[in-house]
Amino acid sequence: MATDRVDKSWQTKGLAGYPVGAILGTLQHYGVTVDPESFKTLGAERFPLRIATEWQQSWKGTGQFSKFPFAAAAELFQRLLPDRLTPQAFSETLANLLNVLSQLMQGGANAKVGEAFEKVTALKARVPRKDGRADAGFVEEVFAPFPEKVLELFDEMAERLAKEGHDEDATGFVELEEFLFPEREIVAGAMVRAALGKKDEAEALLTARAADGNAPDEGRLLAVDGLIHLASHEQAREKGEALLAEAEKAENFHFALALGGRLAHVYEQKKDRPALEALEARMRKVSDAHAIAHPAHQH
Repeated sequence: MATDRVDKSWQTKGLAGYPVGAILGTLQHYGVTVDPESFKTLGAERFPLRIATEWQQSWKGTGQFSKFPFAAAAELFQRLLPDRLTPQAFSETLANLLNVLSQLMQGGANAKVGEAFEKVTALKARVPRKDGRADAGFVEEVFAPFPEKVLELFDEMAERLAKEGHDEDATGFVELEEFLFPEREIVAGAMVRAALGKKDEAEALLTARAADGNAPDEGRLLAVDGLIHLASHEQAREKGEALLAEAEKAENFHFALALGGRLAHVYEQKKDRPALEALEARMRKVSDAHAIAHPAHQH
């Protein structure tokens, strides 16, 4: 193991100018022993943020070196695994697309939308897959640097583009959104249809998604959320109640508790106090059953 170390100016200079040995030597000095080969093994299954978080548990560095593991993991990942796409690279390219699309909606006639989409599309081909879908760990690290407002912008972008008349861009963004978050499949597209004035079509897609027993729980829950977003409260109530009964029967407590929150909102909108009171009693039973089945969980 190299004995060279990074000096204190790394925070202003970055790590690009330091040799790998100095980065590894600094890690070792403050409690993390790793070499190029063992890092490559780590990087084959994990991404920089998770690696750094694990290192942080035994980290002894303070002051200017308190956050060194995060910078080191990112730098080593880029250098030692050059063929593996970094979440940071995708995050920066996605941020550029969001910025360009925001310019477009603000009347920016010269916004380079096509170019921004092409850059994201080029990186999509390199996004690591798991079970045929975008690796959830990778996606989590892509969005980790984004503040809440940017996350909200991403969630709303396709619908906002459709409302502003940018149909093709809205469709392209839906494809990206569903690629990164497969559980949003159908739901994201339904929101765009509603924004284009096709609410009936959107409702049909959402109710079908909620009723699809082969869809993931999160996807079905998002379909109920979509119906609530469209103020389609009767459909949201019908599908939500059916899903709640299904979840209770299967003792799928987390799903049932999430559905209870959605139904409570619907009942409040409908001013249905008896239904709300009955739901509260029902949710207490679900919560009690959950506590017995999973005493380590707290709600």
